[in-house]
Amino acid sequence: MSLSFENYKEQSERKGSPKRLVLALEMLEKFVASKIETKGRENLDKISKGKRVIIACSHISDMDMGMAAYALRNDFDLLITHQSVQTLFAEPGIALAMKMAGKDNFLPIDWRRSNDGKQGKVNPNNFIEIAKSVERSGKTPLVAAHNPSKKWQLEKGGYGAVMLAQYEEDAIILPVGVNVMSENPVGMAESRIKTLKQKPEVEVVIGEPFELPKIEGIDELRLFIDKRRQKIPLSPTERKRFTELHRSLEEKSSLIMERLAQCVPEEKRGIYRKESAGEAKKIINNPSSVKS
Repeated sequence: MSLSFENYKEQSERKGSPKRLVLALEMLEKFVASKIETKGRENLDKISKGKRVIIACSHISDMDMGMAAYALRNDFDLLITHQSVQTLFAEPGIALAMKMAGKDNFLPIDWRRSNDGKQGKVNPNNFIEIAKSVERSGKTPLVAAHNPSKKWQLEKGGYGAVMLAQYEEDAIILPVGVNVMSENPVGMAESRIKTLKQKPEVEVVIGEPFELPKIEGIDELRLFIDKRRQKIPLSPTERKRFTELHRSLEEKSSLIMERLAQCVPEEKRGIYRKESAGEAKKIINNPSSVKS
């Protein structure tokens, strides 16, 4: 499988992304960044043979996913989720941009609009389909570890990488943080022209790969969410189990975010800074209801 390789230095053991996607990423890099520095490549050597890889990336700016994909374009045959890349290009140009990069290199996940912008929705079916696609294609999924940020720092962790890890056998998480080097926010949807003019330097940090514990009975969540969508009330026992599963998702998500926080500067870690550890713990202990 292309999701693993014996050693990073052995070029022949690695399968990079298709030329079409590589060219699109290289063109994107020339437009939005003056320089990209990648750190932590030694951590690629720590990926054991036979392990599948799920790349969990920061989404502090709209540049993050594209710059992470650019940095790893020759290391993995990437499969990028729709929701993660929709803000890389102007909304009307999504279809054209994807066509240029090759639609086979993207997969959609559900999202909804909110006062804070776009937010992913918990839909296990998305990740079952992605897992099947990964199995068929041998590609490496690249997902945003949290919802897009408007605060220039990490947001509360999402469930994408967690859910995908539940349906991928022998999968490890590879955290990747992106630091757009600017005192003022750039690379955001509202500052696209500003980004093109400034062309900031970018630092991509590859963290250490790690295994995420499985959640026992995760398939039950799928049944509960389907019931909610059909407006079928959950029994008291089902509600209790739903809450337990949701809390497990929160806990696993925080594990990813804590690792990811080590890949970005202290000032961009948000609630995952050391002095904010209590706030992150509070989120786990009091999980909000899942919206679907």
